[in-house]
Parts: sequence; structure tokens; C-alpha cells
Amino acid sequence: MMLMLMLLLLLLLMMMMMMMMMMMMMMMDDDDDDDDDDDDDDDDDDDDDDDDDDVFVVEIVVVFKEVLRIVLIVCLCV
Repeated sequence: MMLMLMLLLLLLLMMMMMMMMMMMMMMMDDDDDDDDDDDDDDDDDDDDDDDDDDVFVVEIVVVFKEVLRIVLIVCLCV
């Protein structure tokens, strides 16, 4: 039973890492697209980058909360 619980927690951790990597990859792609599209306005680029960073932090927090919730449910079931 403990082995199954450990394996499940390991699986959840790996899923969280994969989601984080995918989000990082998406953010890198978005930054490149923004630079290509907005060559005229340098002031607006700075504001957009700040907004993108805030959204990225919020996404990380949401994923972390979901993983914690799943771990709590599994622990309560055991």
C-alpha cells in the first residue's frame, strides 16, 4: 500500500514538472512572437512583458494548488 502511494506521488510530481516545463516553453514562444509583432513601440513592450510575467506566476500557483489538492485527496483516501 505504501509503495502504491509513493508511486502515485512520484507520478503527480512528474506531471507537475511536465506542466511547468510546457508553460515555460509557451512563455518563451510568446516572448519571441511579441518581439516580432511590436517593433514600433518600445514602451508598450515593457508593459506587455510585465503582464506576461504576472500571468505566468498565476499559472504556476494554480498548477501548484491543483497538485497539492490531488495529493491531499490521495492521502485522505489512504
